[in-house]
Amino acid sequence: MKQLSEIFYFRGNVFYRYYKILSYLIFGKNKLAKLSLISRLKDYNNVSKTHNNRLINLHSVLEKIRNRALLCYDDYDYGASYNYQSFDELCLSGFRDTAARVNALSLKEIAAGKEIIDIGSNAGFLVFSLRNEITSAIGIEYNPYLCEQANAVADYLGVKGKCLFENSSFENYDSKGKKFDIVFSLANHSTYDGNTTQSLDDYFKKIQRLLHPDGIMIFESHPPNLDTDEKVKLIMEIMDKYFEIELLKVKPLKNFLDVDRFYVCAKLKS
Repeated sequence: MKQLSEIFYFRGNVFYRYYKILSYLIFGKNKLAKLSLISRLKDYNNVSKTHNNRLINLHSVLEKIRNRALLCYDDYDYGASYNYQSFDELCLSGFRDTAARVNALSLKEIAAGKEIIDIGSNAGFLVFSLRNEITSAIGIEYNPYLCEQANAVADYLGVKGKCLFENSSFENYDSKGKKFDIVFSLANHSTYDGNTTQSLDDYFKKIQRLLHPDGIMIFESHPPNLDTDEKVKLIMEIMDKYFEIELLKVKPLKNFLDVDRFYVCAKLKS
């Protein structure tokens, strides 16, 4: 996303920011970038209205991290210079509706009192949405700037000891023998940015090793354009080697990146 950094790098006074946004909304060609700018503008206005200086300062900290990422991070930016996940509590919009996903999957009920690990945790907003229910959480995230944002939010929420984030690919992550009650595999069995190199078999085998004997994996597919019927069949065949599979009935999600995915609750085979 470096080619967009001059457009999205927020600096100068507020009028210059609005000028840059409006200019790109009119003349820009990247649809996701336009959506991210609209979200950015909406959140800027909403957080200003809170008159909560601490929250306003958090937004400023996150903005500075995103600006550094735009200039220094060469890999694919899932949020198109803003947020991929949303976190309404902190006036943070994103392409994926975190609250709707948590509710649709009953994650607060499922995760209550559990130790969880989230593969590809992004900025940690799904983990933070469960912070009052879980015992502890570890987020694994390849992008160091997203880990930095997650740690800033954890500090703001006062959960740095409860919600930890590790900058690593999943294949290189070492739990040092620690096991978990729940593994969240939410559209991370393969990645659009190509930074995941492990096979599906290695992926599910590693999840198997991370779970307590009575633990579960919550699995989310990619959209159908990425997880085609042929690929879904392969995913399920490999998953079936290690897990007892239960397809989850999820009420339809409306967000454009959330529709037409399938979900699984998987238990270790005895």
